[in-house]
Amino acid sequence: MRLIRIVFISIISLPFLLFTTCLLDLELPIPEYSLTLNSLSAFNSTNISIQSSFTADEDVHRCRYTITKADGTYTKEYEDDFLAGQINQLPIDPVPGDGEYNFKLAVLTYRNGNYETLSFLVKKISFWVDSVAPEAPTVDKPGWPTNLYPASPPPVSNHFLYCSNFPG
Repeated sequence: MRLIRIVFISIISLPFLLFTTCLLDLELPIPEYSLTLNSLSAFNSTNISIQSSFTADEDVHRCRYTITKADGTYTKEYEDDFLAGQINQLPIDPVPGDGEYNFKLAVLTYRNGNYETLSFLVKKISFWVDSVAPEAPTVDKPGWPTNLYPASPPPVSNHFLYCSNFPG
């Protein structure tokens, strides 16, 4: 809520000058908006899910989400109705291959017969899909164990996901 103070000053011309001041305090509801994307590492998974939640005036908003492979070989764009204040799950199944991906979610509003993007409710994340497990790190210092992990990482045949958040 934001308090807006309006001051009215009126000047009346009579034999003397009279100044009148009237203070009017209004409490106008100023909506607060937010959009959150959660990205977690998912190991041994053949599909990827990205969770999102947002707050807005209305309970349901149309959202547009775009998934693009960084090298440009894959792009998908979807529009769907999402519920405000709840976690919305966006599955990517099947995963279109290894590599870096960009994900963008935009909340839309209906104005003048068209859906328009609410620029303050747009977020992007970048993530990496790799089907080969990383090698276990080793420590090569005298007196320290030569390997802090098992001799070789467990075999992984499915995709796993590394995510990093970037500001919208």
